[in-house]
Amino acid sequence: MTAIVTTSLPPEWPLENGSILVVRPHEHPYILHFAILIFDGGKWRIMHNNEENNVHLEDLESLLKRADYVTIQKTQLTGKSPSFLLERFEKFQGMQYDVVEYNCETFVNQFTYQKPFSPQAIVYTILAAFWIFVILYFLWKQKLKSLL
Repeated sequence: MTAIVTTSLPPEWPLENGSILVVRPHEHPYILHFAILIFDGGKWRIMHNNEENNVHLEDLESLLKRADYVTIQKTQLTGKSPSFLLERFEKFQGMQYDVVEYNCETFVNQFTYQKPFSPQAIVYTILAAFWIFVILYFLWKQKLKSLL
């Protein structure tokens, strides 16, 4: 199915079933949020994973009230029928969100490529570990100075 656009979404957005929608949440502007697009029930919806609702379906317009559009990426599922995508989605629905181990990006990659991974989570985990190391190092140095 090619792009079908509702009146309130910009017509230049390449909306297609099975494509990945990438947005930047207003609440967390330093991260990206990922979802799978699906035209279902006469409107665009998304299949995604978040900490409030875990893996679930939601109206696209509802998400766009809380996030800014970044891009849409075509995948091997782009153009698949809504019934194909919904059938595939059934085994994921309700899976529990985890910021590191099963976030929105992990879900989208597992749904699309059968490979649950999140490069974004890896980067942020490495950055957090680095800053923890730096803080501990300076605390250790201060402790050594106080002992001398």
